Amino acid sequence: MDATGKGAVKKLMLRALLTAALLAAAMAVLAFALGKSGVVISIAAGAVMAMASFAVLAAVVVRAIPVACGPEAFRRQPLAVIATVGCLKLAFLGAALWVLISRDLVYPLPFMAGFSTMVAALLVEGLRLKGTAQTSR
Repeated sequence: MDATGKGAVKKLMLRALLTAALLAAAMAVLAFALGKSGVVISIAAGAVMAMASFAVLAAVVVRAIPVACGPEAFRRQPLAVIATVGCLKLAFLGAALWVLISRDLVYPLPFMAGFSTMVAALLVEGLRLKGTAQTSR
């Protein structure tokens, strides 16, 4: 991927992460105001795991696009390595989720609310991107 494309992807990724962090912070402040410290920790844990998962996924996807990377990138970064990283990410995410919930370290519903902040942030950024594309026509 050329420098312009990588810069645009990095900017979009950072904006999505910032949006997710702001959404999670707003939910955590609300939970703290209601006096639910365990809920605050659960929201934060879910948001951090979602943001880390998204960052790894974005890095894997950017490296897996043959048109953007060119054929010489695959000689340096074989698809098997990219697939392995993706599988390891999912295995780590599943194991961490199992440990957190099975040992009652987090509350499941607030954890999923925190985790869903990344989904909401991607929706917001997608709509923002669509809006800027329509206004630039």
